[in-house]
Amino acid sequence: MSHLRTHTDDSQRPRNPRYALRKDIEVTTGTIGATLSYPLVARIVSRSGLLLSWASTVHVPFIENTILALTIDPKGDVLKAPVNCLAKVVGRFGIATNREFGVSIVQIDP
Repeated sequence: MSHLRTHTDDSQRPRNPRYALRKDIEVTTGTIGATLSYPLVARIVSRSGLLLSWASTVHVPFIENTILALTIDPKGDVLKAPVNCLAKVVGRFGIATNREFGVSIVQIDP
């Protein structure tokens, strides 16, 4: 994948390799059943999830353990077609800004 570069993590626990994206991938997300959606970007990907970034100046509207409906690359700019999946919020990062969070993919469309 030419649009990925390896991302290192200083954490002591073993993890799946993470890859920082050379080009941000747009992700549209919202809670299941809600009509309001949020435009985010994926900055880092791993085998099991994504690090998403919220460009707004307000705090990320999701808390840990929230299940989200995601559409990765909704316009098909980077991938061949949009990818729909369900993800669980597993962590929030950037305490001062609170605008990044990690999600673990729970279900993904074939």
